[in-house]
Amino acid sequence: MGQFIRFCSRFAILGQPPSVNAVGSDIYSLWRASTISIEVIDELCHIQTINVDSTTGYFGLIATGGYISSVTYASLTDQAEGVDNFYFGSVDPVPEPATMLLFGTGLAALAGNRIRRKKK
Repeated sequence: MGQFIRFCSRFAILGQPPSVNAVGSDIYSLWRASTISIEVIDELCHIQTINVDSTTGYFGLIATGGYISSVTYASLTDQAEGVDNFYFGSVDPVPEPATMLLFGTGLAALAGNRIRRKKK
């Protein structure tokens, strides 16, 4: 989308393509630091809300329940805000079982090392 959008209370982006499960954008406060609430609704009607301090400059979110159907930005301080450089894309989820297997293997190695030290 690539255009700068200013808003004072809220605005929504609706109807993303069916393969989009990640969203991000630059965020600005036009007067002073503020908090912007970003609400993402996915195809299964799961709602994810994140509050972002405008001084961080960027936010990104991956939908947990499927593809994104709408994104709503709202100013919690009722002042002029802005967003720019939108990103909508598809991100593959991290395979959680592999992470747990790696963590478990590391713990087993630490335990084995400790047992070997006690035997000496």
